[in-house]
Amino acid sequence: MLVVGQSDLGASFGNIELQQIHIGEFVSLIGSGRMTVCADIRYTRIFQIALCMAIMPPLANEARIVRNACCLLRLTQGERGFSVAARAGSENIQVLVACGQAPRAGKDGWYEYFFRTDVSRAPKVLEDGSLDYQNIDWFDTVKQEDKLAVYHPAEDGIDGYNVKGEVFPAIKGKEQQVLSGEGFKYDPENHTYYSQIDGWIELEGNYLKISSMMDVEEVTRALGNITYDGSVHVKGNVASAVKIVATGDIIVDGFVEEAYLECDGNVMLKKGMNGGSKGYIKAGKNVEGKFLESVRVYAGGSIKLDYCLNSDVEAEGMIEMTKYSGAIVGGRVISGAGIDAQNVGNEAGKRTY
Repeated sequence: MLVVGQSDLGASFGNIELQQIHIGEFVSLIGSGRMTVCADIRYTRIFQIALCMAIMPPLANEARIVRNACCLLRLTQGERGFSVAARAGSENIQVLVACGQAPRAGKDGWYEYFFRTDVSRAPKVLEDGSLDYQNIDWFDTVKQEDKLAVYHPAEDGIDGYNVKGEVFPAIKGKEQQVLSGEGFKYDPENHTYYSQIDGWIELEGNYLKISSMMDVEEVTRALGNITYDGSVHVKGNVASAVKIVATGDIIVDGFVEEAYLECDGNVMLKKGMNGGSKGYIKAGKNVEGKFLESVRVYAGGSIKLDYCLNSDVEAEGMIEMTKYSGAIVGGRVISGAGIDAQNVGNEAGKRTY
């Protein structure tokens, strides 16, 4: 609230001798005769933002009146200029005497990423209810020394002020947390993150992880077994009588035959597996794929398939047949969280339990 002290009574206001000052939301300066100057102070909750004056009737020397009003009411921002607006035929002139500005908060800090952060690993649901594992985006890859991210620090705000020139400090933008994780290095001078290894990259919240990955075209007896500290990506098929053991994930784009797959992460089979009663999968997390037939499976997380035939399947989490007609036929199924399938067993009496 703009307060005018008692010492201002009788002060000279242009050529108008002031007789009364009303202190409140409207400051009225009443002169002799019909000449009245009304100052309207417009507020936000905290800041005296603007002060306007209505001069009745219009005077030829309103500029002088405004300047004297700024001095009288101690409005330092009046020096920024004023504007006069009047409608044709109106007897009143609205004069902007002074205008303040609310403080503006600074922009928050933010990260600029140079890899895909929208990889969901979620297969598309097809019209028949099955899941399209063939065209799913499982991951994004990076090379050693690739630039991963640049942090843009928070910016200072712009201070505000009221019509009396009192400054209201702006709030600086909020800084983001430093990225934590593994497989990268940080250059504090340039606020830039770089990859330390070749591998696949994932971001969860502010945790950035680059996992070492082995890419192979296919796994056959000629290639032999694979034991790898990281994730293994097989672009083709996995033949019978081979073993893949990994500390990360195992991803197979082709078919899997009577093979042994074991990992601490997820097993993802784009085309499924026919284990011939000898195939085995053990995953620390989830198992997902088109189908399983004659396979023994254990998952520390959930299992998602289109259908499951004659398999011994166990999961600590949910077992879900995602296709509308998805079925579990034959074999044994154990789940720690529940089983969701359209059909279980068949009319031929294939034992399913």
